[in-house]
Amino acid sequence: MIRYILSLCLSFVLFSAAAHQADISSTVLAEQEDGHWVLQIKSSLTAFEYEIENAFGESAYATPEEFQELVIKHLQEHISINIDQDVKVILENGAVSLGHETNIVFRVKGMPIEFDNIAFTNSSFKNINRNQSALIILKKGLKQNQFVLNNENQHSIQLEVQDMQFMEVTAEAAIMQASPSLFLGVASLFVVVLLLFFRIRR
Repeated sequence: MIRYILSLCLSFVLFSAAAHQADISSTVLAEQEDGHWVLQIKSSLTAFEYEIENAFGESAYATPEEFQELVIKHLQEHISINIDQDVKVILENGAVSLGHETNIVFRVKGMPIEFDNIAFTNSSFKNINRNQSALIILKKGLKQNQFVLNNENQHSIQLEVQDMQFMEVTAEAAIMQASPSLFLGVASLFVVVLLLFFRIRR
């Protein structure tokens, strides 16, 4: 619980300077003391209003409660968390705190106790020009790093645990990691082609 509170405080410090900017948001994925995970998203109310009206229409809500329901739905549809390439978690029990700085917290269901890779996507604010979202993952025993999701990386990032911290996987490394058997097959095929080539020349 203490770690979660600290993560919220850290997120607040990082975000407070830009709380009224529609193109700035922050996302914190944090492991709690009891082993459960939560996901916190913060952005300006203006940013949420813009995205909700863009996705559902300007007359999609008439009350704050209806707006909150649409915010939760919008985030669930645009946030994806895949663990070790085959485990997709679920965001549930979303709670919205409206304000100039709007805060949403989800309980994350399905996170394994240990994992080495995480692919994270948050395209919730993709329609906002020059949008930038800071991503922080807090896991017990690992150092903390901050990453940025934006239009340049299609609001997605793949991370792996290296040296007791999350590090971004480069495109080349991601290809190698995704299918090592494919490279083995290509290498084998290359050897066969070379053998045939030299045999034909003889």
